[in-house]
Amino acid sequence: MNICRFIINAPVMDRPLVPYDPIKVFKAHKSPAIEEVMPIDKPLNCNIKSNATYTLAVEADGVYQCSAMMRYARNSQAQSSCSLSFNGTFSMSLPVNGTDGKSVTVEGLQVRLEKGFYQLDINFVKPGSEIQQISFTKASS
Repeated sequence: MNICRFIINAPVMDRPLVPYDPIKVFKAHKSPAIEEVMPIDKPLNCNIKSNATYTLAVEADGVYQCSAMMRYARNSQAQSSCSLSFNGTFSMSLPVNGTDGKSVTVEGLQVRLEKGFYQLDINFVKPGSEIQQISFTKASS
């Protein structure tokens, strides 16, 4: 059997072709898990250096661009990152090089969120970095 015949007979050839969508889609909870809820359209001033969880309220379905104000009090050769998860599902990593303690803006990825409530988990990979603020801006269609 040659390679072409093998590929044509492979089970993967029976799957329908669908375009790749790089924007992750997350399903909302209908009610918040805790009482303190932050609106997603306002910047989240967190000033955290360790793992944290927040509840976000989304008022309108859409695609949201994530960005964060971070700092890492090491020289520029050092690297750190933190990961963001919505409702327990990994969403993105926010990498940062050493900033000598100065604040920098780190661009995250876009996420598709429906109206409802989300638990945002922030997990630091290495100690030392700090997230001062996270914001989600609704992307234009």
